[in-house]
Amino acid sequence: MLTSLGGCKVGLRVGVNADERGGGDVHAAVTLDKDAQRYAGDLKGQLRVDDLVKAGWKIVGPETIDKGAVRVTATKPFAKPEQVVAIVAELDGASGLFDKFRLHQERSFLKTTTKFDGTVDLRQGIEAFSDDRLRAQLGSPLGATPEEFSRRIGTELADALLVTVGVRLPGQLSSNAPQSTGGAANWHPRLGEDVQLSASSTHWNVRGVGLAAFSALAGALGVVSALRLRRRNRSAATPHP
Repeated sequence: MLTSLGGCKVGLRVGVNADERGGGDVHAAVTLDKDAQRYAGDLKGQLRVDDLVKAGWKIVGPETIDKGAVRVTATKPFAKPEQVVAIVAELDGASGLFDKFRLHQERSFLKTTTKFDGTVDLRQGIEAFSDDRLRAQLGSPLGATPEEFSRRIGTELADALLVTVGVRLPGQLSSNAPQSTGGAANWHPRLGEDVQLSASSTHWNVRGVGLAAFSALAGALGVVSALRLRRRNRSAATPHP
């Protein structure tokens, strides 16, 4: 007999944080509300994170947060923008769920331009989160059809699984995200969708701008001093009656 769990919610957030030097981190967080946790059971001992730990990820949790929800987070730093592609592939097993997450940065003396793009492919629905090992264990992608899952949890899967992809870039940011504040942008793709992500930012290098301004000021003062000295020399050379 299938038991409905009401409005259980599972949140998945994947984010990329970058700084003006080209470093940063990739992080992921899975949050299960109280009802979802009852359905999933005790997460301790169920999580397969050994491969992530060996690859340099820091895993925190499962930990209890507000209103009995449970959260697991994974974070891995990067030193260069081009490392983001491989790090995200480690996160989703190179399945293409989070595809072509690329970070590119161009630096000049005065400013740093950072660009991010990627794809979230959820066209397979809930089955996008399965893998070969899970299929072998359960005999199907997730041990039940999407319809059976919906009946068990008492709501549509697209409403139960809340996916967020976020980026934080240095400086003034522009993006195609529906939600953007300051240097951060957030997308909320739903099951069945294929979402293209794009963001860029410009960060003015304060030290470079300051040096340029100082150089300009010094140059202007030099011109003024030269003109004053020239006028004094001309005055001294002019014979007095």
